[in-house]
Amino acid sequence: METRNKKQEWYLMRYIGSKILLLDKISNFIPKNTQTLCDIFAGTASVGKYFKKSYNLISNDILYFSFILQKAYLQLYEEPKFSKFIAYFNDHPIDYFNEKTSSYNFLDRPFIYENYSPNENCQRSYFSVENALKIDYIRQSIEQFLKDEIINQGEYYYLLASLIEAVSLVSNTAGTYGAYLKIWDKRSLKPLTLSLLNIDFYKKTNNLCFNENSNSLIDKISGDVLYIDPPYNSRQYAPNYHILETIARYDYPKISGVTGVRDYTSLKSNFCIKAKAGLELDNLVSRADFKHIILSYNSEGIISEIDIENILKKYGKETTYKCEKIPYRRYKSNKEAKNDVNELLFYIEK
Repeated sequence: METRNKKQEWYLMRYIGSKILLLDKISNFIPKNTQTLCDIFAGTASVGKYFKKSYNLISNDILYFSFILQKAYLQLYEEPKFSKFIAYFNDHPIDYFNEKTSSYNFLDRPFIYENYSPNENCQRSYFSVENALKIDYIRQSIEQFLKDEIINQGEYYYLLASLIEAVSLVSNTAGTYGAYLKIWDKRSLKPLTLSLLNIDFYKKTNNLCFNENSNSLIDKISGDVLYIDPPYNSRQYAPNYHILETIARYDYPKISGVTGVRDYTSLKSNFCIKAKAGLELDNLVSRADFKHIILSYNSEGIISEIDIENILKKYGKETTYKCEKIPYRRYKSNKEAKNDVNELLFYIEK
């Protein structure tokens, strides 16, 4: 019996600094006759998804789970057929995994269950026991199906992206994985269910996806528009999404601390360090082989507005510089007052 859900709405995944509400504004900053757009801090790939129809895309993020989302959403140009899988199992993989609810046959240790759900050796409550076991089973199975050539590379990324999005919908967290909730959230007790991805397919195969540090990648790419959306405060992304990174890599990392965080030394961003952030932006902009720079930042960010302006004007045409301030209200908590902050959207022609 088919258990496949309708296509998942792509904006449901919670992510720090998501630019979903800014996409129309970004669009207004893009000059006419643009062919290539680079989103060098892609996150959940929301910018790439929005502009996929209009431009050739270059997309990048240092986090591997983001790279998986990019590969699925931005590089697939047609719905995966899963021909070999269906011929072998007489079922679509989404249905196959959703129908499987118990008696999992693990190919290796169930790492997520062992370390992120309650059991005799673990007190962490990121996932219910049943959901943790299912995550392990699906992740191990996807890897084995690729090795056995039952699925191809595109189908592999599609299924991994579906798993990552499904995980985010049943995580017992307040939005990131820097901590888990002490009391089970209702949604975290719902069964994990894979869904078809809500991908817009176009007959284009020249979108490029990378999994690198932005300041290392910048020398290898070029184009019309470089969109820069760097971290703006001291909160590093890697520890806040460490479980998604581990599920994506499934590399049995050494973990530590109350939250079971993996080592993220190589994933630390200088944009999150006040003494280095300005220099990092200067370095990125100076080496960018792009005709136009669009940068979004927060008015409470650790690089000041005037410093950003000076960096952009240092390497671009001063007469083309502009900055739009987009107000929005931020709530710190239910008991604290609203704080007015601005999203800053910068543009300059190089």
